[in-house]
Amino acid sequence: VVEEYPDSSLVYDHFTDNGLFTHSIINEKHVWTLNKLTKGAYAGFLVYFNTTATGNVTNRISVRSDEIKDTNASNTTNVLLPSFTVEKICLIPNVLVGNQTQFQIVIKNTGKIELTNVYFREDSFDGLIYDSASGVGKWTHKFENGKHTWTFNDVLEPGEIITLTLRFNTTAKGNFTNFVSAGSNQTEVLTANATVTVLKPEFKVEKIVLTPKVALGEQVIYEMVVHNTGEADLTNIVVEEMPDASLVFDHYDDKGLFKHSVELGKHIWTLDKLAKGTYAEFIVYFNTTA
Repeated sequence: VVEEYPDSSLVYDHFTDNGLFTHSIINEKHVWTLNKLTKGAYAGFLVYFNTTATGNVTNRISVRSDEIKDTNASNTTNVLLPSFTVEKICLIPNVLVGNQTQFQIVIKNTGKIELTNVYFREDSFDGLIYDSASGVGKWTHKFENGKHTWTFNDVLEPGEIITLTLRFNTTAKGNFTNFVSAGSNQTEVLTANATVTVLKPEFKVEKIVLTPKVALGEQVIYEMVVHNTGEADLTNIVVEEMPDASLVFDHYDDKGLFKHSVELGKHIWTLDKLAKGTYAEFIVYFNTTA
């Protein structure tokens, strides 16, 4: 007769024994009975318990027979809690519409046991179009039911960190949040998200004639004004002048803001940067010939 005295944090599930033992519950104790055990022989069975708490748990048994009084045995098991964290980081939090943004998924095993079948799934990325992934390595990609899922094809050791970077195309301005869920065979599912701000660049250019009426041979003066009316800074702003054939370029004044060049007979002014909500201007002087 074998009587089981499990720790209170262990919950009996089932046993296997090849049909040798008879199982019963007596006074809330699990009891296994073997009719006969010949000398020099042995018999065994497996008992499965579910764990409900972490720490050291001890399972005790008492064995007796008609010929032998109670004999005790015990075993202690260290129950560890599996845990992990998942982060989603927007690597390009502000991007111009039409350009790509990138999100990095970071998963860390914060527990004390190995994690297997670690995965994450893109649950929602409205307003963004998935393009590709980098740093794939041991990750396997699957697309099912409109969702992208990546599975890590190795064990995630305690303290180990794994990452993957995803690229998305942008098609409209606004704030767009990307949601993921992640899990493993040993853990519950966790979620994470990150937001990207997609900006639309816009500008307005004005050409103002400062001398609307001039005599032949006098100069015509134009003021060029570039306004940044969009949501982002502008870079490499280029203004090309295409004057009437009767106007001959003389000089310009821009207070050192623009770079001037002549290409294929055209006068070109370049501004390195124009912050959102600001403007820049320059004045061009032409001589009249007709």
